[in-house]
Parts: sequence; C-alpha cells; structure tokens
Amino acid sequence: MIDRSKKYKKESSIPQPHVGEMLTAYIQMHKINRAALARQLGVAENAISDYCRRSSLQLGILWRISVALEYNFFTEFNDKLPFAPESATTIALKQQLAEKEETIAKLEAELEIYRRIVGK
Repeated sequence: MIDRSKKYKKESSIPQPHVGEMLTAYIQMHKINRAALARQLGVAENAISDYCRRSSLQLGILWRISVALEYNFFTEFNDKLPFAPESATTIALKQQLAEKEETIAKLEAELEIYRRIVGK
C-alpha cells in the first residue's frame, strides 16, 4: 500500500517554524491592512487569511509576500535553523574583515617602529 500522507507535515526532531504564525505576527505588529496586501498580491482577501493559517507556504508565495511587504521572511527562517549557515555575502564580509585586520596589524607594527625611532 502506498503511503499518501504528506511527509513534509510529519514532525521531525527539529520542528519547522509555522509560516502562518510568522506572517500573522508581522501583519499585526506592523498594522498591515490584509485587504490592501491582498490587492497588492492580486489574490482574494480570504487568501491572506488562508496563508496565515497554513503551517507552510510555497516558496513562490512567500517570495511574493516578502517583496510586497518589503520584509525578508527568509532571514527569520535562517535565524531559526539549528546551525549557522553563511551566505555568500557573510563569507565575503568575513574575508574583508580578515584583510582589514591584517592591514591594521601591519600598520600597528609600522607605527611601533616609528615610535622607537622618534623615542631615541
């Protein structure tokens, strides 16, 4: 017999965040008019209420909501992950920071040399 249950809805050791609750909290916190959001997304007003009840949403829907609200819900997911993934931007910034720290160390060494020369 074929298991037709929705496997993505089964509980795991690391529970997934409830997208609808995140969306609801954002809408309430920022006092967003659901009808206006629905018009902006080109969906019926009751679709917004439906999204707020869902534990998960398709990536495309969440993308459109994020763009419409100018809020990155994906960073919320990132913050809730049990590990710390690094984006390409974060990796590039860490590399820049390492380069700047190396430059600072060289300049501090050079400054120390000048202080010794002047101090004599």
